[in-house]
Amino acid sequence: MFGKKVACSVITLVLSSSLFANTHEGFKPEGIEGIEGSESNNKVLIGSEGREESDTTRYPFTAIGYINFKDGEDTYGCTGSMVSSNVVLTNGHCVFDQGKNKFYTDFKFSPGYQTSPGPLGEIAVKKVYVSTSYQKRKTDIDYGFLILDKHVGNQTGWLGVRTMEFSWYRTNRFYVAGYGSNFGLLSALISTQAVNTQACQISRPTLLGRALVHNCDTGPGNSGSPLFTYVNGIPYIVGVHFSGASGDQENAACAESIWPGVCENYATKADIFLKVMKEIIKENK
Repeated sequence: MFGKKVACSVITLVLSSSLFANTHEGFKPEGIEGIEGSESNNKVLIGSEGREESDTTRYPFTAIGYINFKDGEDTYGCTGSMVSSNVVLTNGHCVFDQGKNKFYTDFKFSPGYQTSPGPLGEIAVKKVYVSTSYQKRKTDIDYGFLILDKHVGNQTGWLGVRTMEFSWYRTNRFYVAGYGSNFGLLSALISTQAVNTQACQISRPTLLGRALVHNCDTGPGNSGSPLFTYVNGIPYIVGVHFSGASGDQENAACAESIWPGVCENYATKADIFLKVMKEIIKENK
């Protein structure tokens, strides 16, 4: 399936302040039940495990999947989200190795993966993208895209993307769904999609303004996971998770820190990649 070479592309970061560039709408197919976000106080600090298995038969979890790829002979995994019928949003570090200055190889994407590939199986990847900013070691501009060789998003649906609004820091509940390797008793052997059930929050942007600070439970394998919220019952990605403190098996966000008691994870803001994402979707229809 992967005998042919996967095309790799570098994208130049372009920022836009246009109000018309602030939203990308998702799609839920008819016949798939959706899960709506609940209204809840989001001022709950995470401590013990706050995740449960996602119901990957229901949207938006049908549109979130497991990415595996190779670095030489070694195989690794990340999380990705469908953002169109054939485009997957993930991290730049799940696509490109900064240290070796090269792309990974043999990408496969399994939407709705839950301990094994979902009903659509493993989908071949024909092209990958990473930003020039990530190549230049700006590690908080950590986004990448996979172009699938099948338009499976017409069956799984895809998530919308919106830029973070100031009022949401105070009012909204947020979620991270993906394949953290610290979730479940058999996490070292199988990959399970999990989503937080306890409320988590985005506290602020980082000083450079390119990432969001959140305290949703994560672990290795959650790289590329969507950080999303619900607006009028519709899920929208506001960032793509790329990093968190590690060392605490129950809660990777709350490991030892220079700020005792502070739980922090980081997600590249949708503002950074939304415009170029739209261009990539248009180019690969």
